[in-house]
Amino acid sequence: MEHILLHPTNDQRELERRLGHIQWFLDHDQESETTHATLKQLVDIPKIMSILLYKKLSALGFAKLRSTLEIALDPLLPVAEGLEMI
Repeated sequence: MEHILLHPTNDQRELERRLGHIQWFLDHDQESETTHATLKQLVDIPKIMSILLYKKLSALGFAKLRSTLEIALDPLLPVAEGLEMI
């Protein structure tokens, strides 16, 4: 995200692709609301890790990290379960 903000593109196809993503969310209210609600529950992982490493440890910090990882990794569980151990 930082790279996109610091280095904007002039590529017409890339701009149209990005606008297409935005338009999809405008056209699909329910999916947009679900995505917003999910993202609202997430905490900034680098920020919470920094707090846990360099400031006073608290149960709340660990709970926020665990919750964020569960939300972020939940869609990957069916994929991971389908993989064979090597």
